[in-house]
Amino acid sequence: MADILVLEPLAYATNNWTELLAARGLNAVTLRTVEEAHMELSGTTIFLAMIDVRVPWKECSELLERMVTKDIPVLFTGCTDKNTAHVQSLYRGQCDVAEEGESTESILDRVDRLLRQQDRLLIVGALRMDVDKRSVFLRNELLTLTSQEFELLHEMMRKPDETLSREVLLRSAWGYQSIGVTRTVDVHVQRLRRKLGMERIETVPNCGYKLCSIP
Repeated sequence: MADILVLEPLAYATNNWTELLAARGLNAVTLRTVEEAHMELSGTTIFLAMIDVRVPWKECSELLERMVTKDIPVLFTGCTDKNTAHVQSLYRGQCDVAEEGESTESILDRVDRLLRQQDRLLIVGALRMDVDKRSVFLRNELLTLTSQEFELLHEMMRKPDETLSREVLLRSAWGYQSIGVTRTVDVHVQRLRRKLGMERIETVPNCGYKLCSIP
């Protein structure tokens, strides 16, 4: 399973993107040829592609068209001042560009922004949620959550490190209109803590709960 497809010919490889993205809780596969990328795209769900702009456009045009139809954003790497605008105009889907010489940390921040804009894959520390498949991983371990636990965690992962009141969680996660059952939130938070680790959800006295961005 891969969240991110990296297409980078070996001749231009300067970073181990698989390891760097794994440190942010993302599963990535680094491929060297367009043919390998086509195969990967056929066999798994991809949330984002990173493509070295030095891959000949004629070779990857069909691959990019497939990504457009699958609504996969693309981060083009290795761009220069001269071709940045041209690259952005060629891809019909959502995209961003990282220029040659840009820091690794800056490129990883671009990855985070593109993923957040989709709201399909949520990453908070070592937690990863695939919203479409309704699956949650802690590091690489698939967690078994009830529907109510998933919805509660989903709301907290949308606003990490932010204190959310019980009333807000009742309404936004489960659609409750009455606030007379706030104890329900406490019960499900305790169940989530047993599955995620006690330290991941912090109790904020007299306020509510906060999901912490921890490894």
